[in-house]
Amino acid sequence: MLKNLLIIVPNLTLGGQERVAVNMARIMAQDYNVTMVVFDSRNAAYSADCELIDLKIPAAPGKLAKVRNALRRAAALRRLRREREIDYCVSLGPTANFANVLSRGRGKTIVRTSSFADAANSRLNRFIFGNCDQVICCSEEIRKRIIADFSVSEKHAVSVYNPFNIETLFSNGKEDITDYSFRMTTIVAHGRLETVKNYPRLMKAFSLVHKQKSDIQLLIIGEGTLRPKLESLIARYGLQDSVTLLGFRKNPFAYLKRASLYVLPSYHEGFPNALVEGMCFLPVVAADCKSGPREILSNGSLDAVCDGIEEAEYGILVKPSDENEGWIEEITEDDRILAEAILRLLNDPEKYEHYQKRARERAREFSLERFREGLLRVLEG
Repeated sequence: MLKNLLIIVPNLTLGGQERVAVNMARIMAQDYNVTMVVFDSRNAAYSADCELIDLKIPAAPGKLAKVRNALRRAAALRRLRREREIDYCVSLGPTANFANVLSRGRGKTIVRTSSFADAANSRLNRFIFGNCDQVICCSEEIRKRIIADFSVSEKHAVSVYNPFNIETLFSNGKEDITDYSFRMTTIVAHGRLETVKNYPRLMKAFSLVHKQKSDIQLLIIGEGTLRPKLESLIARYGLQDSVTLLGFRKNPFAYLKRASLYVLPSYHEGFPNALVEGMCFLPVVAADCKSGPREILSNGSLDAVCDGIEEAEYGILVKPSDENEGWIEEITEDDRILAEAILRLLNDPEKYEHYQKRARERAREFSLERFREGLLRVLEG
């Protein structure tokens, strides 16, 4: 008889964490009876291939409301764990992790952290990481941070990389597009338009590249609160004819397939799904931010930090930006470094072909089966 696995995620709106939860449910269905719980099923971008339970306890503003929500969610989860005879309860993200730990009772309590910021040394995380049976980290760098900052054992925190169905991504890449013209060399980035993604650095670096290569365009796929500021930056540097903020697209892979180079300029990540997705099709340049890019692109030490440009095994790393610098509209040395890295690839066909091949080879290593094997070690270990 199959054991019972409960997966908890706050919602199924568009995001990497939500996509991992859905993939986890699909992948683990061959080994367990899987049920997924969300706090709010409205505005779902993904569908779960298993039974989905909506607790109907959405996020609410105010400290008192948050505490009340956490207690209500924990009580509902405790009942579910008992009634469904749950053997393993896996949660994704801070709010789900908190509710999971509060509901601790029947079954193994496992939490998952998917962002370097979410692993910060805080009172909440001390409670979560100290009261669960195991922590799943989406990168080895996050695992190391949790072990060091929270004094947990090597066995308590484990790393399991995010899963990717590479063949499906290739298939989706063949879809026709009619809303954008790839008329010249195209740099592409994919992700929500929010501060953490550091698109201003990419925009300013692109302005420098554009001065040397006028037959080039920049395409950013995603939507978010930073759009007005980015539009202002486009106007300041006179890039209206070269930069497109395309907005959200359900299938970004059709655009990635037709582009020339993928760039990730983020301040910080956890395990950047968009970077691996870009690598399925393109050579990549990425900021050596915490965490993920170095683990994905290099076989070297995780303790190293790029202070300029590093031609790693599977892509090019550049010096990360300091988020404390805030919004700087003037060109900085970091912007010049990123521009130089981009030009290195675009001006050298041999180097370009080498990194395109190596990127695709590396992307294939983050398979669904490897993710399943990692989870099975955690659950049954």
